[in-house]
Amino acid sequence: MTRRGAPILLAATALLAAAFVSVAPASPAGANCGGGTVISGGNASGSGWCATSQPPRQNDLTVDQLWNAYCAPYTRPYRGVVTIDTVVTNPDGSQSVTSETFIDRVSFEYEYDHPGDTTDPVFLQIQFDFMVLMGWDPTSVVQHYSVVCTGHEVNWRSGITENDGAVHFTVVDPVPVEVIRDRALAKIRFDPPVIGSAPPATRSVVNLSNWLWVDTSWATLSDSDAQGAVSVTVTARPVDVTWTFDDNRSRAFAGRGEVVCDGPGTPWRDGLDDDASDCQYLFRYPSAWNPDGVFHGGAEVRWELTWALNGVDQGAFGEMTRATAFDVRVVEIQTVGASG
Repeated sequence: MTRRGAPILLAATALLAAAFVSVAPASPAGANCGGGTVISGGNASGSGWCATSQPPRQNDLTVDQLWNAYCAPYTRPYRGVVTIDTVVTNPDGSQSVTSETFIDRVSFEYEYDHPGDTTDPVFLQIQFDFMVLMGWDPTSVVQHYSVVCTGHEVNWRSGITENDGAVHFTVVDPVPVEVIRDRALAKIRFDPPVIGSAPPATRSVVNLSNWLWVDTSWATLSDSDAQGAVSVTVTARPVDVTWTFDDNRSRAFAGRGEVVCDGPGTPWRDGLDDDASDCQYLFRYPSAWNPDGVFHGGAEVRWELTWALNGVDQGAFGEMTRATAFDVRVVEIQTVGASG
């Protein structure tokens, strides 16, 4: 892990605008910072650990700690209560002393989170580039605070204004982009397949070709999640269905038969040709030979998963499957032939 200090921050800020001044006191013990986001095909990457992590809100620090963190870099160290004696020469030539008491005070007020509007892609990219430039991991949520320092010979306010100001940030909870991706994936509902077959899935006949299909929607699924200046979209595309039966096509029953169908399969309807479906399965033995009296079947749908980060394609990262189990009783029909 690498900690970045004030010189880097000041240089980065100077690239943005000379009016902005960035303050980077030492990070408090136990600061929750980190990160290492990389966008393949994008313009930048981020790997910042508490680059400008500031102390927490005022109720977590004493006034002198807050003053030395935020005010001292621009003014002076904390003094607390300061009494100033001023010698005044009176009109008659005599002298008198007046005393005035000053108290060092700091107000520390939350302003807004950075980035702001993450629904605008252009604005989001600007926010992302800015966060990377400042040395933050762009998955961070960065809180902006306004600080006002008052005391003897001090009347100073920080905050981003139209003309000048100082930037005070607290970097909160950066996470790996894979965590955001997993959250987006968790939002997608993958339903198990609804079985369709002809003859019906619960029964069949030896040497009769069975049409197989799923009645579940065969549509691409997608959802998104975001944190900081990073938005992740996960897309799941259905690819194929694997149908399995423990008939093994032999009398040993030591394994199982399998057919993989690209797509959902074609539902049977009256009038279709026998070869109108490329998703069929043929039982060669009756299920009575199986100890359970039935063949155990299953249909498993497979989705390929891809993802995009801030609109930039990141490629495939795995797959998702859902399965439905069922039993089918296969009988053997005896026929009697007659010779002429």
